[in-house]
This record gives sequence, structure tokens and C-alpha cells, in this order.
Amino acid sequence: MLKAVNHIMTEAPVYNSNGMVGCPINAILDYSMATTAGFSAFLNKKLNRHLKDVLNEWGVFLASPDSRKVLNEDPEHGWFGKEAGFHMFGNYETKFSDVYQCDPSLPYYGFKSWDDFFTRELVEGQRPLAGPGDDSIIVCACESAPYRIAENVELVQNFW
Repeated sequence: MLKAVNHIMTEAPVYNSNGMVGCPINAILDYSMATTAGFSAFLNKKLNRHLKDVLNEWGVFLASPDSRKVLNEDPEHGWFGKEAGFHMFGNYETKFSDVYQCDPSLPYYGFKSWDDFFTRELVEGQRPLAGPGDDSIIVCACESAPYRIAENVELVQNFW
């Protein structure tokens, strides 16, 4: 398990058609978390501090230029490939650069890292917002959808 975690610390998520980008470490830990012993282990504060360190280190990699190698036009697993385009736009005709601010003539379309790609900006006018400047209106980021809506939440909440 530790060898697998060590391996993903130097890999950015490749595109895959099942839509599960997320955090690959979840796939490694998922089955053990679903056991009684695993559930108990993952309640351990010391273990969680170490997992936080692991995730922070992965974040350092994802913000580095080395994380860009998955930003390519490979037809099946590249983020600029045909399959990714079809799943993002619902057709094979729309170009990534028609929707997102980038320069396809540059290596990696000009993105500095996986994080830079992941937090990409839309081309002006591609996604008009309801009520610009109205903080009472909530919109989803890029290709996301609401997971859960909660009311009366704290303004600030500790995650760890």
C-alpha cells in the first residue's frame, strides 16, 4: 500500500472516461476504510496528520511543471484528447480552446502545472452567470455539480 501511495505522489490524474478524477489515494485506501479495523484506524488523529502531510506533498507536485505530462492530446487518456473533449462538451467538434483560456500552440496549452489546468478559466461569454455580483446566488465551478446543500453552517470551519 505504501509503495502505491509513493508512486502516485509523482503522478497527476490522467483523463478517464468514468469521470473519476479526484484523488487516486482514495482508490488505494477505499477498501481498508470500509472494514471495521480500517474505520477505526482512520479515526486516529496521528494517522490523519500523516495523511494530511502526504496530501500536502502531492499538492506540491501538482503545482509543479512536472505534473503537466498528462496534459496532452492522447485520444483516450489525454486531457486535450478526443474522449475528454466529448465528455466535457458532448461532441467531438468543440475545441478545448473554444471554451477555456489557453494557447494550443504552446506545450501543455500554456498551463504551468496540473493545478493551473485544473483551475482553468473559461473564455469570456462561454458561461454567463445569473446575477453577477449578487453574493446570494451560488454557481458551480467548471464541470462540477452540487454535492450537498446545507443551511445554517458556520462561516469558518476546521477541516482537519
